[in-house]
Amino acid sequence: MRRLLLAVLTLAIAPLVFSCANKIGATPAHGGGSAGGGLDAANSTSAIAAAIVSGAAAQSSGQDIGTVTGCPTYLSPGTSTCAGTGLQLLNLTYAACTLGSSLATWTGGQSLLFSGSAVCGTTTLPLVAPTDTLTRTFIGSIPGGNATVRTEPGGFTVSLDTQTPFGYAFTVAGGFEINGNGTGQHKINITGIRLLSTLWDHSISTAASQPLLIVTGTGRAILAGTVLVQHNLAHYTGTAVFSNVGYISGSCFPQSGTITTTFSGSLQGTETLTFTGGGGATLIDVAGTTTNFVQTHCF
Repeated sequence: MRRLLLAVLTLAIAPLVFSCANKIGATPAHGGGSAGGGLDAANSTSAIAAAIVSGAAAQSSGQDIGTVTGCPTYLSPGTSTCAGTGLQLLNLTYAACTLGSSLATWTGGQSLLFSGSAVCGTTTLPLVAPTDTLTRTFIGSIPGGNATVRTEPGGFTVSLDTQTPFGYAFTVAGGFEINGNGTGQHKINITGIRLLSTLWDHSISTAASQPLLIVTGTGRAILAGTVLVQHNLAHYTGTAVFSNVGYISGSCFPQSGTITTTFSGSLQGTETLTFTGGGGATLIDVAGTTTNFVQTHCF
């Protein structure tokens, strides 16, 4: 069992990585993708939703994939103790560091808050008890609050903010909340995260009373759940419904199952994303056009 002391939520170009040093179970990296551009390979809101939740599902299931050390680190160098009220808060910092083979540089920080029966430095993954809760947020905010930022060598940046309520249709904030449910499954509520670049601006959350339901074991799967992706520049929202989205050990990319996304606002219609194995996926967009592509991001 891994002790949950250090989490890493990154937007690297390298494949999904976890810190395994000192039995530290880590939060997944954003893996894959080309420099700049969109968050997915097919301009698909369903693929964006998959990328956002896949890494969190791997982390919350206790899946260690690869090794990365030194990014982020404890806010106080050399200190691995928990702090705050009841010693339940762990603050981490990205001190201009890089992940894996990625050349992108990270600055900013992340906080992990343990509550209920979850204990910082002791609780293992996956969370089991219904009273186990872990909340993950980024330190800093947009604008002007020293938000967590990923910068590519060419200067393209992505800022991440869980602190400031934002959204063109409805405001969301708060990060990721992970809970056990006492049945061998656990759930993830995304209370709100904003991803901002010069090319796009997305606010992401899970729908009310429809968290992501994760099952673990020899494999892991998102049995159900609904993710809302607000396109803040284009003014439309995708309601992405997950159905039996399955994974294999050692990969953050979905291998089976479907995501069906219905659009409202300036874009209308429905798209369907079917995962075909080996990192591949087939998209049928709102116009009925079929596109096959390879997944490139995990968050």
